[in-house]
Amino acid sequence: MRKVCQALVQIVLAAVLGQVSTFAAAQAAYPSKPIRLLVGFPPGGFTDLAGRMAAQGLSDSLGVQVVVDNRPGANGSIAAMLTMRASPDGYTFYMASPCHVTNTILQSQTRYDPIKDFTPLSGFADIPNILVVSPELPARNL
Repeated sequence: MRKVCQALVQIVLAAVLGQVSTFAAAQAAYPSKPIRLLVGFPPGGFTDLAGRMAAQGLSDSLGVQVVVDNRPGANGSIAAMLTMRASPDGYTFYMASPCHVTNTILQSQTRYDPIKDFTPLSGFADIPNILVVSPELPARNL
């Protein structure tokens, strides 16, 4: 699991550094201040863990502090809205989860379009799920 996570951090770093080169042409030294990584869930869950791993990798690679800012609530929508409203200067990132898209289907009040209002940089992690039942049930497969 650790090797998979390290590989995913490297993929995200490659994607982010590719974007950084775009900013470098328009600005002097990037990054020149801490980077904010918004996470739409409380500390301790998988999205938070993935965000902290990405933050550490980015910090090590870029030589600047990356602050994980947990903004739980509304199934991740609060952090998504903060990201959408942030200045597009490369200093705010959002660790999105599948809820980022499903919220727009399940919640009529969602105020963002996950396709139009955000630019995906990289897939980061895959969480396998399994269906289980009581061992007393005679089922063995679907």
